[in-house]
Amino acid sequence: MPAKNLTVAKTATVKVSPTVSASPDYAIADVLGGLMTISDAVLLPSKGGVLHSIVMTCDVDIPAGVEVDVLLFDTLPTGTYTDNGALVTALGDLHFLVGVAQLTTRIDLGTPACLVATGLNLAFESLAAIPGTMYAVAVVRAAATLNLAGTGEINFLFHFLQD
Repeated sequence: MPAKNLTVAKTATVKVSPTVSASPDYAIADVLGGLMTISDAVLLPSKGGVLHSIVMTCDVDIPAGVEVDVLLFDTLPTGTYTDNGALVTALGDLHFLVGVAQLTTRIDLGTPACLVATGLNLAFESLAAIPGTMYAVAVVRAAATLNLAGTGEINFLFHFLQD
């Protein structure tokens, strides 16, 4: 019987800590933390993987009803992704968009709190000029506002299976 090829994926968790605003509060369609660079998302240049889950941790409570969409890009986007500003996506960036993860599950830890998206199974290939890099933009969705007290209160954990 011939030998079978076995491919084993490597797992990676990449933490990104964007600088956020204490004021004004974040509202619907506001960018949360600006453009995020996800280093070491893939093992080798022009390789890919699968984004399995994203966890957003927050040092303060996340009100019920707050949801966050995370747009994932395989190339550096050119749109305007300013923290606490309106989302302005350049038309050309749509060609770089790999997918959108909706962080809708709120884990109530009192204070702090988390928003989670699991089981994403979002396949991608990194085409960025910086090998192994992906980019993300978080956007506040839903009817509640998010009030942060400081600039370092949000962290994103990206969980990858790497080719």
